[in-house]
Amino acid sequence: MQNALRNARLLSKALEGSGWYTCESGIHHKCGTWEKLKEKTVGGEHDAATLYNPGLPVVAFRFSDTFRKEFPRVKQQSVSTLLRVKGYIIPSIPPPLRAFLPSLC
Repeated sequence: MQNALRNARLLSKALEGSGWYTCESGIHHKCGTWEKLKEKTVGGEHDAATLYNPGLPVVAFRFSDTFRKEFPRVKQQSVSTLLRVKGYIIPSIPPPLRAFLPSLC
C-alpha cells in the first residue's frame, strides 16, 4: 500500500510539474508547516506517511486553467479516449469535484 501511495504521489507531482494539469487529490501536498514537519522526524529522517496528506493512492486531475486558456478546443474526453487506446483507463468526469474534497490537514 505504501508503494502504491508513493507511486500516486510521484505521478501527481509529475502531472502538476508539466503545467498542463491540476491535481484535485491532495495526497502529494505536504501537510502543515515546516515546524510541524520537523517534529515528525524519525531518527533524523522524515517519515513519508506523516509528511504528506493522508489518502488513497488515487490521482484525480484535470486540465490546468493555463492549459484551458492556451488550448480551448482540447477536450478532456478526447484525451481520455486517446489514453484508453494506449491501454490506460482515465475516466473523464465533469468538474467541479473540488467542493466535495475536504481538506485533511
